[in-house]
Amino acid sequence: MNYNIYQIHSLRKRVLKDEEKFFLNNFDYLKTIDEFVLYGQFLSRKIRNNRGKHQYKIVTLIRDPIARNISAFFNNLERRILRMDPNNGAEATTGQDPEQLMERFWQDFDQHDVPLIWFNAELKRAFGIDVYQRKFPKWRGFDIYRGETADVLLIRLENLRDCAAEAFEEFLGIPDFALKDVNVGRDKTYSETYKRFLDSATVSPWYLEMMYNSQYARHFYTRDEILGFMDRWGRPGSRTELMPSPPNTEFMKRAKKSLTFEEALVEIFGDDTYYGYVDHCDSRGILGWAQNYRAPSERLSVELVVDGNRLETVKADFYREDLLEAGIGDGKHAFYYVFPLELKDGRSHEIEAKIAGTDRVLVNGHHTVRF
Repeated sequence: MNYNIYQIHSLRKRVLKDEEKFFLNNFDYLKTIDEFVLYGQFLSRKIRNNRGKHQYKIVTLIRDPIARNISAFFNNLERRILRMDPNNGAEATTGQDPEQLMERFWQDFDQHDVPLIWFNAELKRAFGIDVYQRKFPKWRGFDIYRGETADVLLIRLENLRDCAAEAFEEFLGIPDFALKDVNVGRDKTYSETYKRFLDSATVSPWYLEMMYNSQYARHFYTRDEILGFMDRWGRPGSRTELMPSPPNTEFMKRAKKSLTFEEALVEIFGDDTYYGYVDHCDSRGILGWAQNYRAPSERLSVELVVDGNRLETVKADFYREDLLEAGIGDGKHAFYYVFPLELKDGRSHEIEAKIAGTDRVLVNGHHTVRF
């Protein structure tokens, strides 16, 4: 197989011009121009003059947009955001605490809407390929799009390890494809700072709504996956905290700036505002919580299903202090159920927990348990 392989970020002339200008203006400090800019300029010209002469093969990833932005922020931090810092050097990133870095994330990072616009701005503009034209197979984790001048393999990063071999064999005919980890955060000089930031980072409700009410998030992720992302980055009960002034992207200018976390959920999911989580499930019992964010004082019931058959319906109404501290109503939204002796037959059973009267399965609500 004889391919010339290039890694690029953009094919847009304006973006590439701005990138070139940045590197030239800071050449005394950077001592280089990133190859993705040079390759992008070369390929942009080549594609414009292609006229059907070449069939390009493109591999690109999708990822939780907030996780993507935080990763991009750290990747650019030392070379771009801190370039004017008088103390800039090897310790410039690692010496900052998470609160300082979060402030820089809002004030200095200018790529917040990149994942939301990238496919229309890049692939559709350059090759006429619209990834939003048909439903994405979320269960599979990848899809292949065929165009007149390019074919595209699109993989969700969250599924990469499970589907890479199948995807690359189907797309490029490569058997026994194996991944090799490169450019990962844990190997960078800022790895410990990055980990501390991820452990403590929460974002404001307006940002959650902007990211997860987008065409991008709705097209590539399921409702429960989006709820999981919101649970990861949001804080129930929180109101908007820090907004860049002026907002530095068009999406930010249109963002709903005064939302609470609960209001953001309503904006994203409409009337379907049931939410819950299974904290623990083993052969002894199941523990979790459930709430309707539109009616936070309502006490929901949770239906427990074993091997496709209803086992029991339990009320999610007992108090947990951690739920109150997390802003989940008055804290009286927890449930617990002890599995009956007749299930303890030494075999594995499929356990499912869902909001009673609906098909809404709780986050982390599927478990295979050996009794």
